[in-house]
Amino acid sequence: MFKENVKKLLNARGMKLGTLASSIGISYSTMDSIINGNVDEMRIGVDKVLAIAEYFGVTVEELYGRPVVQKIEEVPARIAGLSAEESELIRLWRDAMPEGRAAAKAVLLAYKGASKNESVI
Repeated sequence: MFKENVKKLLNARGMKLGTLASSIGISYSTMDSIINGNVDEMRIGVDKVLAIAEYFGVTVEELYGRPVVQKIEEVPARIAGLSAEESELIRLWRDAMPEGRAAAKAVLLAYKGASKNESVI
C-alpha cells in the first residue's frame, strides 16, 4: 500500500522519483528500492517515511493506507487571538507544498520591504 500511495502522489504532482529523493535527502537507489518493492514497507526507516509524508503534506497513516483518526496539526476554523484571515493564511500555509511555501514567503517579504506607493508584482 505504501509504495502505491507514494506512486499516486508522485503521479498527481507530475513528479519524478529522483526529484522526490533529492528533495528529501534520500538517495535515488534507496527510493527506487522502496517504490519497486525491494524493501518491506514495514521496514522502511521512520526518518524516510516521515520525510516523504512531510514533503507531500500527508500523514504516515495516509501513506500506509490506514484510517486517520485525527490530524494533530488541524487548524481550528478560528485560532484564538487571530483574525479569520490570519487563520486562513495558516491553514493555506500548512496545506502548501514546500515550493508553494517558499513562493508565498518570498511574496510576503517583498511586500514587507516595499513602500506603499511601490508595486511589487
